[in-house]
Amino acid sequence: LVDGQGNFGSVDGDAAGCEVKTVRLDTYFPDAKVDILKVDVEGFEEWVLRGAERLLSHPENAPRAILVELHPYAWNSARTSSESLLKCLEHYDIRFWPASLSVPIERYGHLFAYRRDDAISPS
Repeated sequence: LVDGQGNFGSVDGDAAGCEVKTVRLDTYFPDAKVDILKVDVEGFEEWVLRGAERLLSHPENAPRAILVELHPYAWNSARTSSESLLKCLEHYDIRFWPASLSVPIERYGHLFAYRRDDAISPS
């Protein structure tokens, strides 16, 4: 852990590369119902969602709520953008809040997302 922050650092152009073993959420949760999904992956948010295609598309097992910690400073290194992240959510018929989210997303923050057919939308 780096400086007790609870993470292994961040992605930037000066960091030395290292290999990290990953597993797709679809592999980890092949048939499980997931109620809430929190994504905090230092710029690779879209890739996590893409690795959950089956889960996010499943009518009964898809999470009712998704909290995404946004790291736009790292999106260039992750080869993603705010536009592609939001399109990825929309592809799975997932709404995000605040609905008036300023695009492009340029600041660190949080995005709350929920399935369109769910009644948990924030007021």
